[in-house]
Amino acid sequence: MISSSTIKSLKKGQKVEGKVNEVLPGGDVIVSFAGELLRLSNQTGLQFKNNESITLEVRQVSPIQFQIVRELGVSEKAKLGRARFDRSV
Repeated sequence: MISSSTIKSLKKGQKVEGKVNEVLPGGDVIVSFAGELLRLSNQTGLQFKNNESITLEVRQVSPIQFQIVRELGVSEKAKLGRARFDRSV
């Protein structure tokens, strides 16, 4: 999993790139980020695919929370609302 020093270096509003390594049962995802793996709780209602590139924006640093950032169609925007990923332990 991702090191605590990498997590501590993140700032609110910072955007980071990641790649979906694995989609887990229930929709959670393992994302490759900064050369490490991060398990994210998918609270967006969106489905992701292995090897999909995603951009995450840090919404909160303690506890760490991300919001997915990507170009969405109108119907996806309506569905997404203010979605976020929460780091699970």
